[in-house]
Amino acid sequence: MPYLSCNHPIAKNIPKKDTQQIIKAITEHWTANNIFCPICWSSLDKHKIDRPINDLFCIDCNNDFELKASKWKFTKMLPAGNYQKAIDTITNKPMHLFVLKYSEDYTVTNFLVVPKYFFTSEIVKKRPNALKDRPNYFMSDINFSNIPESWKIHYISNWTYKTRTEILKEWEKIKFLEKEKASSKGWIFDIMICIEKLNKNEFHLKELNIFIDELSYKHPENNNIEPKIRQQLQLLRNKWYLEFIDWKWNYRVL
Repeated sequence: MPYLSCNHPIAKNIPKKDTQQIIKAITEHWTANNIFCPICWSSLDKHKIDRPINDLFCIDCNNDFELKASKWKFTKMLPAGNYQKAIDTITNKPMHLFVLKYSEDYTVTNFLVVPKYFFTSEIVKKRPNALKDRPNYFMSDINFSNIPESWKIHYISNWTYKTRTEILKEWEKIKFLEKEKASSKGWIFDIMICIEKLNKNEFHLKELNIFIDELSYKHPENNNIEPKIRQQLQLLRNKWYLEFIDWKWNYRVL
């Protein structure tokens, strides 16, 4: 059942006034008992010792997952803790991100995962002010609004459960990015974002020309933006993210 019980024994030793810790405990417990690993389909478990970032792990493939939970809609920023620790984690040992949203009656309404290979240092934003008692300690946020919908794989969407087949199909569709070199990912991500901004399943190559100025600003070292766009579309086609409809440069998102 997609229901979080604040009276669950898992939270019995947490003071009632510490709402944040109670929510953390029951959402981690719910996730471990209701969500499977998208990589190997196995069960998840909670780390026995509290860690500052990673909350859960797969009992078979040992991949780590961080869990963010809230009753508010995730539209802009997700708290990411200490800025330097967040950057170090993304740089040295990135992990997959679970996002759980629940309603006023503690029903899980949305649950999704963002694969770790989509996280770059540009997504983490340092807060402008340091902590009062620690002048060099800055908190940070993940810019969730910069993560395209196509990178978010839903288990539950608006109270509706996705089938295991649907979830794994979406994961497999973007799994190729895990093996791409870091130097190549920036361009791949940018073209995927441009395609999503078109907000259509089928498009023509020339439609991406409206993003030339934007891509030129992001990649000032490249003086051949149009050929680069074609190159990335070919790559996405070879990886079965796109389908080449005809020889008139029409594409379809698979």
